[in-house]
Amino acid sequence: MASAANTQENWDSPIAPRNDQTEMAEQWNGPAPTRYVVREIEFKVVDRRLLFSYRNDSKAQDLPKGGIATVAKALCRPAAAVAVRAAPVPSLAASPQTPLDLELQGDPIFIILKLAEPVNMTFSANRKAVTHKNDGDRSHYGRLRHVNRKGQESAAPLAGCRLVYFVAAPPAGNYQHGFNFNVDLEQDPGVDGTRRMLPLSIDPDIRFPGGSGV
Repeated sequence: MASAANTQENWDSPIAPRNDQTEMAEQWNGPAPTRYVVREIEFKVVDRRLLFSYRNDSKAQDLPKGGIATVAKALCRPAAAVAVRAAPVPSLAASPQTPLDLELQGDPIFIILKLAEPVNMTFSANRKAVTHKNDGDRSHYGRLRHVNRKGQESAAPLAGCRLVYFVAAPPAGNYQHGFNFNVDLEQDPGVDGTRRMLPLSIDPDIRFPGGSGV
């Protein structure tokens, strides 16, 4: 585990303005990806600051016979660590945390984002889980899907969603594409016992060079 100072320097992801968001395209008309990469998101509080990081930094894998749906179904279940070991997809065993930026270049690839457990956080039930900070980046991404515990997929947000995936096909050469990961943070109930959700937008980048490579 890194020190608090190192955590603050490398893992902090500022909260994005909620009005600076463009929805990702529901469809993907480019070449079909043959690989995927998984990133598991967690947060912690350091010196009263909310800090986000990727728990795992596994390399890109070839899609199994069942395609991206097979991977998503294995990872979305509560006992994901057990299910994943029995399926042709990578284990999400604990590994060193990495910054919330991805280094990506090459052929199209599926990016899977999973919220770590146990964490009182889900993807937003009111807006799409991943949005662009810059409308000009949209042509390189698409087919965002929200997946529930049963492995059912939807282009629209799902209540209680903890896993999403989308296609990324970034350009050759240097670039930096900004995103918002839209999540709801469950807080302690109020005095009346009402469940309270705090909407947050985390703003990582997909870029080259730099970040957590695939």
